[in-house]
Amino acid sequence: MPRGQKSKQRARERRRQAQHGSQSLQDVQATEIQEEESPSCSSPASGNADPSSSAAGPPQKGPGPTSTTLVDVAASARASGKGTKSREKSRLTPFPDPIFSNFAREELVMNKTGKVLQYIQDRYKLNKPIRKRDMLKIVRRMFQERFPEIFHLACEHLHLLYGLELKEDNPGSDHYGLVSVIDLPNSENPGSGFPKNGILPCILGIVSLNKYSCPEEKIWRFLNSIGIFEEIEHFIFGDVRKLITQDLVQEKYVEYRQVPGSDPPRYEFLWGPRAYSEINLVKLQQFVTKHLSILKSDSESQS
Repeated sequence: MPRGQKSKQRARERRRQAQHGSQSLQDVQATEIQEEESPSCSSPASGNADPSSSAAGPPQKGPGPTSTTLVDVAASARASGKGTKSREKSRLTPFPDPIFSNFAREELVMNKTGKVLQYIQDRYKLNKPIRKRDMLKIVRRMFQERFPEIFHLACEHLHLLYGLELKEDNPGSDHYGLVSVIDLPNSENPGSGFPKNGILPCILGIVSLNKYSCPEEKIWRFLNSIGIFEEIEHFIFGDVRKLITQDLVQEKYVEYRQVPGSDPPRYEFLWGPRAYSEINLVKLQQFVTKHLSILKSDSESQS
């Protein structure tokens, strides 16, 4: 056989192997695209799927996400409204290794969680009820078996980062509302999105774990660990440095001062007078206990 024909035959064989290895991911991606484009895809709201397993109340905590983190969800929530061109392009990228196929599925779960969070924020901003059937539509049929996991991760994100808890309006209801986890005043007024002072439970919780006097660098280590950075404007909190060192200080929820005798100067956070007078200490303790492994590990690291 001539050399040129042999080269073409080997090239065709390599293409067949690559196509075979990427088939599982392409199946997932093709189904996802079809569901998003089809107006008649099955959902509990349309009656084509059985919602009885989740209609009696909030979904129970599902198995922990394997590779999805709060940082991933925050990034997905930021990107959820930026169009579909880059997402469509990424769906067509083949991954011949099964490990990458699993990773791609987790990426889609992360994306769904970000979309659920975006939906919750939009409904909250418009002062409209947050409905479970709408969230099931967002998740769509192929990921409905993982809805408890997605719902749980979204609730954890709301609880830790924004100090908000998603609760049923009535037992067995399809509607949910958002309430402050520490009864923070003026934190449940819709109209402008999630409240910026929702970051307070995290800040006050870390300060309390450090005997009510926490070095600034520990605060930033924790915030960095959950995807909030000093040099990047946050899509909810805006300028985070200004928020925690000026706005919350002016509102007297925290104190921000130079550590006495420090040279070069270092700074620390303390509770402000309004934190002592207005914060529900029992609920703050419950918040700290719930997220202790996250708050404590980051507040104690490199100490």
